[in-house]
Amino acid sequence: MARYIDPAYQFLDGNGDVLASANLYFYYSRTNELRSIYSDTTLETTQTNPVVTDSAGRITGGIFLGDIYFRVVLRDANGVLVWSTSDGQPLPFIRDDDTTATFVKAPVLTLLEETPISFAPSDADIAVSSTIVVTDADNANLASAQVAINTSGFVSGEDVLTYVTVGSITGAFNSTTGIMQLTGTDTVANYQLALRAVKFQNAAPTPTGGPRSILFTVVDTDGYSTSEITTTLTSGSTVKTPAVREVIIQGGVSPVLAAIESADLDLIKTLTVDIDTAITATLTVADSDSANISSAYAQIISGYVKGEDILQFTDTATITGVFNTATGTMNLTGADTKANYQAALRAIDYFNSTDPASEVTRAVRFEATDSEGNTSNNQDRNITIFSYCPPSETTLSSFASPAANIIDIGYDENTGNMVSIDATTAMIYIHDGISASITTSFASPGPVPSGITVVGGSIYSMDSNTRKIYVHTGLTATTTSNFSTIDVASRGLSYDGSDLLTSVDDSGGRTRKTSLVGANNGALVITLGSVRGICWDGTNMMVSSDNGPQVIKVYDEYSATVIYTLTMTQSSNGIRGMTSDGVYLYSCDQTTNLIYKHARNCT
Repeated sequence: MARYIDPAYQFLDGNGDVLASANLYFYYSRTNELRSIYSDTTLETTQTNPVVTDSAGRITGGIFLGDIYFRVVLRDANGVLVWSTSDGQPLPFIRDDDTTATFVKAPVLTLLEETPISFAPSDADIAVSSTIVVTDADNANLASAQVAINTSGFVSGEDVLTYVTVGSITGAFNSTTGIMQLTGTDTVANYQLALRAVKFQNAAPTPTGGPRSILFTVVDTDGYSTSEITTTLTSGSTVKTPAVREVIIQGGVSPVLAAIESADLDLIKTLTVDIDTAITATLTVADSDSANISSAYAQIISGYVKGEDILQFTDTATITGVFNTATGTMNLTGADTKANYQAALRAIDYFNSTDPASEVTRAVRFEATDSEGNTSNNQDRNITIFSYCPPSETTLSSFASPAANIIDIGYDENTGNMVSIDATTAMIYIHDGISASITTSFASPGPVPSGITVVGGSIYSMDSNTRKIYVHTGLTATTTSNFSTIDVASRGLSYDGSDLLTSVDDSGGRTRKTSLVGANNGALVITLGSVRGICWDGTNMMVSSDNGPQVIKVYDEYSATVIYTLTMTQSSNGIRGMTSDGVYLYSCDQTTNLIYKHARNCT
């Protein structure tokens, strides 16, 4: 029976995550030539090579293999190497009922440091690695090795690799290519010592800044080689990565980030409005000795909620963004000008679509690295989120008002009592809590009332005939003062914690802020016709209208930005005043004289 890939085997990456759309390549041993694989047991019908994993990280459909000598390489959907079989490890996903597959047994490199080396101009030469380990399962000796500075980072005339002879292994450095060539057959143990003996040096008075990638390669006496580091995971599986140690040369002047907004970015999340906004519009990027930036990042360094917080970036022609969900980091890469990186950092959006959003302050940090490898200072900005549960058209209950023409309602947080006012009888009613029961009633000081609210335990009533706002003593008929309204057609009265709010029924619709003694603190055009009532719902303004559909619009704080709209199907033409007890919204209907208690849209 031909060997085949086990369809039940699931391919995972080094973090244990499923490798969907990964590519599994089959090569002839010791070559980069793809070998034939088949879709039938008779090995007659060839199959595309590489084969691709499905969304669950499995290869299904029947993949059969021919000759027993082969090399297998796995790369993820982006083409990044996950592992290969050059280390001679058995493959658990190959099923073979007739024979045992033979794998190439190349040397194995492990335990190369992952942390880059930071090299300053005054530093002495430094070992590229002091921990790298070399093994070979079927050879006692190695024939050669290389330690090479990547050509994209190597600066000839500055960068040097040095070596002190170990055993019979000699070294020669090519100052043109940046390669230290080690030759001479010797034990695996001595080659391990030789690799650890290679040191990096840059003796230039003002070194060219930037990263240098240094690659290790070893070759055994059978001619098999490796330039990869093998890492064994806790699961027992292995992954391979290039055997590279990076050296960062500290040269030149670091970039400078500045001018980020000092104020928190305050955001409101509702069921119908997701958060999707730029984090900064003022951050600047400068560098006195570098024209280009090579990379940058924005990271949520505190308050990060995985699965909820997302940083977004639309790639440009040269700058690519990748969001790391594990760390909350948007990494930008690709060399480009300082101006373009400044625009890119400003273009990073914070996105949140979770309902309700977690109300925790997020701190976002920005940092950039120039083309010489110098890292900038940090610039941080906080994001505060208010997860607003808007009131719903759905009403939980209702009760009848004693009024013949209820025009507005208010709430006294000190006593927990609702107050209401009648435009026809000019009566003010004090309710027993929030109910139809009335504890007392008295005449309004004005003949045609148009609004009512409670501030600090005292009623403020408004009259459209006298165009005055009256200040009462507590919840009584006695008034201590009054002042004129600024607008003729003021409808509805509320309090936002510092100012009185009125809605103004004129062309287009407006709202007005007035101090508690009548000072004009400004008007806001909201483009809503036939306004009838106004309410401050903790952090947002709400205005009702009977212009066509009976609606209540919720505005983003005190602004003209609508974040939610309620269509009041309960009312045909009578939506009027509103109030909030800090938990629920209450609205009144002038036609039916009913007061409605509204549900909240929180889930």
